[in-house]
Amino acid sequence: MTITRSATGTANFARSKTRRVETSSELVEVELGGRVVAGTTTSWRVLETSHPPTYYLPRDAFEPGVLREAAGHTWCEWKGTASYFDLVVDGVVAPRAAWTYLAPTPGFA
Repeated sequence: MTITRSATGTANFARSKTRRVETSSELVEVELGGRVVAGTTTSWRVLETSHPPTYYLPRDAFEPGVLREAAGHTWCEWKGTASYFDLVVDGVVAPRAAWTYLAPTPGFA
């Protein structure tokens, strides 16, 4: 799976000393099996202390049928409970490649 952004790669971002979420108008695309399966210019960029930025896309940015609910949940003390999805396209499966926080903590809502 390939995730591309129109601007710069994560190596060009300074590590954040705080946790925050920002809206982003950068073009973010998700590619699997040589096919773009999601794209948007309305995403959220999450900056955490020890990670490069993570981009969260709205569900409607994904082509219909490419997200399949996956078993299991995880807990993040900063964002809450994550639910997972497999990304599926043309027989190619990226297990638990997408996740969502259905009830994020106030700082990430």
